[in-house]
Amino acid sequence: EGHILALQKGRIGEKYILGHRNLPLIEIFQILSRITGRPAPAHRMPFAVAFAFAALSTAYANWISKKPPMISLEGVRLSRKYMYFDSSKAVRDLGFQPGPVEQALEKAVRWFQENHYV
Repeated sequence: EGHILALQKGRIGEKYILGHRNLPLIEIFQILSRITGRPAPAHRMPFAVAFAFAALSTAYANWISKKPPMISLEGVRLSRKYMYFDSSKAVRDLGFQPGPVEQALEKAVRWFQENHYV
């Protein structure tokens, strides 16, 4: 819906954030836990350990398996950053009305399951 509104009402060269509310990663995991019935991570892994595992996983993927890594270096790097965004411009300029984040995550989980990614 937001992309269609941007096509119809957006200004060329402008960027619009199509989000709802900002959540820390732990809250996203808790919502995903409720949706999937699987437990959210209970422990926090030190960054150095995650980075080392991602580096090994990426090397194995690139040189041996030729499949995507189990954990990507980019994903580990991003997990360290606080990424908060403001969608008020899309609401104001486009009339965008974001839906509940829980609903978006439910749809995403369903898509990943239907396409055999989990």
